[in-house]
This record gives sequence, structure tokens and C-alpha cells, in this order.
Amino acid sequence: MSEDRQAVLEKLRMELAFVESGGYRNPARAQWRPQLVFEDSPTCLNRDPTKPRRPCSECTLAEFIPEGLGKNCIPCRHIPLNENGETMDSFYRTGTEEEWEAAVTKWLRATIERLERESAQALSAQERPEIHVNAKFVSSAENSSTMFSRCANPDCGVPFDYGRGRFFRFHKSHPAGESAPNTHSVQHFWLCGPCCQKFTLEYQDAVGVLIKNRPDVVCEAESARFIAAA
Repeated sequence: MSEDRQAVLEKLRMELAFVESGGYRNPARAQWRPQLVFEDSPTCLNRDPTKPRRPCSECTLAEFIPEGLGKNCIPCRHIPLNENGETMDSFYRTGTEEEWEAAVTKWLRATIERLERESAQALSAQERPEIHVNAKFVSSAENSSTMFSRCANPDCGVPFDYGRGRFFRFHKSHPAGESAPNTHSVQHFWLCGPCCQKFTLEYQDAVGVLIKNRPDVVCEAESARFIAAA
């Protein structure tokens, strides 16, 4: 995956994590007014009013804005969120908080899944070096909110920072015959900036989440270990 596509995916994952963690319902800033989707997110380029304003065209969400609407004052309000063409602009005028939250969440999940699928298809078309690891399972009773509060690398533990690092989102495995996992069975993990330069996370069905060396980083020895049970 190109660096640009990876940046888009990481921003969408951050936004989804922010929505699902109640960031707009329980804001850490500007609590005196209703929160504005995308604009009050930690992913927004212009969230900090004390810093010089940057063009919205530099935002990774710009590619989802319909042609001709990119020059609007706040173009991210015009991203179509469903098949009916509803946007945050229309939800602000006629929708409820529950309606826009459901629409934004669904759009983010669908877009992330599409980009991840496209990335997987691109990778499958290339030769990938075989990586041998000796995985050691480390049991964990920590839930997703605990793992989300700090770097997922057990040797790091840096406190969570929305503006840095990389998000990972996995569905917990479930017994055969049960319905698909819901939002309560989603696990969020975060690697801080330095750790995500060296490591990545992957999910192994019915086993758990594994932290391992990134395949594009040269290391003296490959290593991997599980950090959370399924």
C-alpha cells in the first residue's frame, strides 16, 4: 500500500475509534456547544484555533468530497454518507444525533473495509517474503478500553495520544453458530509513533492479537508475541 493510502486508512481508523469511544458525545474540549463531526475530531487539520489554518484540500478526507464541492467553506460536511446521498450538512438541518452517528459509523466501517480489501488484493498480486516467527502467547484479561488507553506494545505503555501513532481495530472471534460480532465485540489497539515504525499488529482468529516486526523493517531477528486473547 502506498504511504498516501496508508495515511487515509489510519485517519479513518482514528475517526472511527473517536466516534465509537463517544468522543462527540463526551467532548474533551468546547463542551459548551454541540460537537461538529470531522471538524471537532482530533483528525482535523484545523482543530487547534491557535495554529495557522491549513487548506482543507490537504486533508485526507478530501478525496471523498464530490467534485465541485471542494471549494465550499467546510467541504467535509458534504461527504455522502449513504446511498441516499445524506451528508453532515443535511443531518445538521433535518437529522438527529442518533441518525448522523449511525450514518457516520456505517460509512467509516464500509470505507475502511473497502480500502483494506483493495490493499489486500494489491498485496496478493505481489510476491511476499516468507516470515518465520516464534510466537509466545501472553494471556490478557484487559478489555478494549484498557488496551486503547496506552501503546499496545507491552514493553512501551506510552499514554494514548490521538494525534500520533497508528490505530488497529479487530473483531473478537465468536463461537460457530452465533451472530456476527457487534460493536461491543470490537477491540481497539493503538501503537505509539516510535513503536508503529518498528511493529505492526495482526489478529489470528480464535487466538488473539499478535504484535510483530513490520515486514518492511530490517531486524536482526524476527520476533512476535500475542498481547491479547480472542
